[in-house]
Amino acid sequence: MLKFFFALLLLPVIAQAVDYQEGDLVFHKSTSNQGPALQVLTNSPWTHVGLIVKNGDEFWVAEASSTVKFTRLEQFIARGKNGHFIIKRLSPEIGVIGAAEKTRIRASLANYFGKEYDIWFQWSNDTIYCSELVWKVYQEAMGIELSTPERFRDYRLDTTEARQMIRSRYVNQGREFNVDELVVSPVAVLNSNVLIEVDRNVR
Repeated sequence: MLKFFFALLLLPVIAQAVDYQEGDLVFHKSTSNQGPALQVLTNSPWTHVGLIVKNGDEFWVAEASSTVKFTRLEQFIARGKNGHFIIKRLSPEIGVIGAAEKTRIRASLANYFGKEYDIWFQWSNDTIYCSELVWKVYQEAMGIELSTPERFRDYRLDTTEARQMIRSRYVNQGREFNVDELVVSPVAVLNSNVLIEVDRNVR
């Protein structure tokens, strides 16, 4: 946990105009190499998600990218396609993220900080991908499941993009592709019935 708080102290100070809340989730349309395949696989342009945290009065995003790390909120948004984003918050009908919940969120994040990105999308804590990170943090910190985990077989595996990803990441590396692997996608979290939308920039 200490390395998590130490990392926050090292973050530079920036100005923010919008008063988001710690625990909000921010989604964008990834421009990474795997973005197009994920769009087809999950049938959605929203392919990346992070969790907003605060350092003083400044907002940052805890995300699983190359590793689990912190990114300035503006940088996270700007990295997405056309600067489009959606920010969602836990519905007040479900619960409120107060001081105790924030402490538990940070404690959960600390367990993942620095871990490698999971290019195989496995349901383990050894490595981790973006939507898996926010899903597990919410579940561990507050006992809230943002969505019901799906399985690979629920996705569009018959597409060219999916077959290419499976071949390059699994077959070519001698790894088994398990169609029954539990998985949670960014769009499944985006469509969660326990979240409400608080901001967006989508044209």
